[in-house]
Amino acid sequence: MSDNKCPQCHRVFTRHDNMLRHLNEKRCKMSFFFDSQSKQLQPSPSPSSPSSPSSPSFLPLPNVERQIAELKAQTTKEIADLKKQKNRELAEIKEMASKELAEIKKNRVNQVLQVICVTNTDNYLDMLTERLGNFGDAIEYIKDCALSDLSGDCRLIEKIYLGADDPQIHYIDRGKTKIIFYNEKQERVVESKVSMGKKLANNLQNSYLKGINCLINRNLTQRANPNRLLEDYDLQTWNTHIYNLSDACYQKKMISQLSLPVITDIAGTDSVIK
Repeated sequence: MSDNKCPQCHRVFTRHDNMLRHLNEKRCKMSFFFDSQSKQLQPSPSPSSPSSPSSPSFLPLPNVERQIAELKAQTTKEIADLKKQKNRELAEIKEMASKELAEIKKNRVNQVLQVICVTNTDNYLDMLTERLGNFGDAIEYIKDCALSDLSGDCRLIEKIYLGADDPQIHYIDRGKTKIIFYNEKQERVVESKVSMGKKLANNLQNSYLKGINCLINRNLTQRANPNRLLEDYDLQTWNTHIYNLSDACYQKKMISQLSLPVITDIAGTDSVIK
């Protein structure tokens, strides 16, 4: 009986010659069903075949094509959804990167704003008061430096300008004749050692003068207190120190004793002051 079965549509004939005639005259009508597991069309036996009562249900070809079209549409939609998700993730990454970049730029701007500048009008008493947050501590520091001659000058200047890990004031030549620093416009400039010594000495004079005037005024308001803030000897020493700061030789000694590093490899100098 199996010899009388059509190999294409699986129809079973009672006689073999009928099956051959069926094939020769191309009477075979193929049917298909859509296999959901393999996602492919599979040939299906004819529903009229007596030998296949339990064969799987099949779909006409138009229905199969519709299912394939629906599957393609679903796949296309899934791909589009994945692209949208990826685009959202990329947008979030870009936004985070932009925020991080903006934060880095902000930090750099803050660093620039925190640049310690050297000007002709720096008052170290005011600068110390701002840093220490206490005028009393600042005036005591100024007093100790003013009564300590050269060593006090160097200690005060280094306290003001050289406290950072990255020194913003330093020599640029091994001969220690040129000093680089930031001016009031936050520009990196180069100045001679002699000129820099004169600038710093002038700032020290103004700072010491303001300091001694503050102490004298306080001494006058507290004259009833037996513990005087300044002895006559201290006043004389202080005044002599202020006077000595005008001397060119003293200025040279002072600038030479400062602990300024030597950094010869520099870039970004805006101008050179002779």
